[in-house]
Amino acid sequence: MSTKIEKDQVLTKYRGISGKIKKLKSTPEFTYKTMHKFIPGAGAVTDLKSEKDVAIAHSVVNREIAMIKVSANELGIELNSKDYQYMGFSLKVWNEEIVNRLTEIRNTNEINKLTKAKEILKGHLSEADLFDLDMMNLGADLSDVDDYSDFDSDDVFEEED
Repeated sequence: MSTKIEKDQVLTKYRGISGKIKKLKSTPEFTYKTMHKFIPGAGAVTDLKSEKDVAIAHSVVNREIAMIKVSANELGIELNSKDYQYMGFSLKVWNEEIVNRLTEIRNTNEINKLTKAKEILKGHLSEADLFDLDMMNLGADLSDVDDYSDFDSDDVFEEED
């Protein structure tokens, strides 16, 4: 099976990529409860830049909470579930936020990859395809304007002295 894009597929691929980018960009932003907490060796969850950073943050949080459990057991201390927190947040909250950040990083990487592909495809669109895209975009931009009949077209084309 060939992955080569044929000339007659360029417009369809361009539109598909545009749709994917739009969908990824419309993903709601996450609100982080832990945003002002600094994870040693990783930083704040909101500042994580790569999947590797996310893995490091995840391991630190999980290790710290696991060590609280181990220490409590070794010392014969009974703790309840709310005592198993790291910097004031439960493992569940940390893991949700770390996974959310991973999703944001992956979405950003995907948007960047798709944007590059879209630019390459755009360079191979025919003049007719470019015109169709421009008119579709213009139509979408003007979709809230119902009628242009409320002005005199002669006024628009009058020359100024």
